[in-house]
Amino acid sequence: MEYFSAETQKEHSHFEYEKEMITSRKSVFTLYENEKQGTQFKLLLGGVFGENSISFSYGNHIDIENDGSMNESISQEEHEGELKLKPMGIARYGAETDSQMSHLEEGEF
Repeated sequence: MEYFSAETQKEHSHFEYEKEMITSRKSVFTLYENEKQGTQFKLLLGGVFGENSISFSYGNHIDIENDGSMNESISQEEHEGELKLKPMGIARYGAETDSQMSHLEEGEF
């Protein structure tokens, strides 16, 4: 996140962010534009879907204590001898929940 933020700030001087480490496995980022809060997002390593998952929540007001609510989660699975990332997927958006991501798709995620 720090790299992304620094690179974004180079091109857009009105962009700022704040990072709050809640625990060693949970961070909340607040993004600002022209000193006004734009959005927040929370990254949680492990948690609801097991220790091999990463959960992501975003919005204007994130409940830092509620880790059961999220927008997306990915988990690490072994498939045919390779480690793959598997998105939880949100069916109404057409996501495929039973497929793993290839290494090419992982780079795009």
